Amino acid sequence: MIEFYLHIGMGKAASKYVQNLLYKNRFLLKEWGFCYFTENEIYHLNKIPDWHDKNFKKKLKSFLENQVAYAREEKLSKIIISAEKFFDINFRNVKCAIMDVFQQYGKLKVIVFLRRQDQFLEAAWKQWYYKDINYKNFQDFKKRFIIPNYLENIKLWDEISNSNIYVIPLNAETSKSLADIICQILGKESHCFAYLPEKVNEKHIGLNSKGIDFLFRARELLVNIHDHSHKNLVYKYLPLFVKKDMNDHGLLSLKERIEILKKHNRINQLISRKYYNAFPLFDEPVEDGSETKVCIDDLIKAFMQALHIIDNRLKYNSDFISAFEKLSKFDGVCIFGLGKSGKMTYEFIKKYYPEKIKYFIDDNVKGEYEGIPIVTTDEFLAKHQTEVDIVVFGKYQHLNPKLLPNLKIKYLRLENIV
Repeated sequence: MIEFYLHIGMGKAASKYVQNLLYKNRFLLKEWGFCYFTENEIYHLNKIPDWHDKNFKKKLKSFLENQVAYAREEKLSKIIISAEKFFDINFRNVKCAIMDVFQQYGKLKVIVFLRRQDQFLEAAWKQWYYKDINYKNFQDFKKRFIIPNYLENIKLWDEISNSNIYVIPLNAETSKSLADIICQILGKESHCFAYLPEKVNEKHIGLNSKGIDFLFRARELLVNIHDHSHKNLVYKYLPLFVKKDMNDHGLLSLKERIEILKKHNRINQLISRKYYNAFPLFDEPVEDGSETKVCIDDLIKAFMQALHIIDNRLKYNSDFISAFEKLSKFDGVCIFGLGKSGKMTYEFIKKYYPEKIKYFIDDNVKGEYEGIPIVTTDEFLAKHQTEVDIVVFGKYQHLNPKLLPNLKIKYLRLENIV
């Protein structure tokens, strides 16, 4: 009988610290009978299938079989898995698939850390969405972004785990004792871990509203969506743009914070009473950090410091010209994917050659996007590749493994552009 300990996030709630903690203490965990197995010497698991994958159940089963095989080989009966992807699984068919797969092996205990909704909104913008060209600014993002329903997600995992779920709000107090909390859940005494990783917020404790505004205004300087050079620049040279530990980012006014928390108050109350046994769920004071005072000279200094990444910008321009010239030679273009990178590829081509775009390839989305047909990889290879001259995709996109071996036309990867 295998016992699973599944840490499901949520996002922006110290998952990286928890994963580093488990990885650095993996040999100690093995002595205690726990398996924390990752691949390629990295601290987190990167093989969790996406829940919207049509073969999700099959891939999840394969993933767990590898985990169980490794644990049994090491004569271990408890497996720890940490993956934020699991938090947002809120569809009945996916839930049933997870229950079926886990119940084949044994018991399941679920661990979830929650971030206060207004803080999560700010952190999500600062970490991911300010780079998304689909959002004009933070206010546009705030208006359109849907904050997850924490209670619905927790209820689902409560059912999956047969009420073996630990719900912990991330606040000033719990953030200081994350290692001890994990120790207690694993049935150990406090201070049991031999190695404590550096907390992310001890190195990069976050930016205030002016710092995030600088990142947003400088996003045109990014080489691609994975480029963090200008963020590191702000941390290094502009301490005035760095917020205090556990303070809010200051993007929201006090009124906006209260409105968000009022909207989620009932949900937080129910979570607190049923799963946390303490009230309120989030006990930090709600503050107004939106009036951060920054001298205009410091803002100018920030942009001057940004000049150190101009070399990257020149590299971008060189690749831009190369891609521009290559695409000019073809009449029909097919774009792979409708995720963030795929849409950035689309925006780039649409700006200069909108008439050339004939199809999108995406195995998870059907129909049309802005009037352009969407086909699966199999459909494209069987019916449509003779209708275009080239397939284009971004540098960091993961392609369907069937595509390139069966492609009879040219393809182009847009290096350093998307």
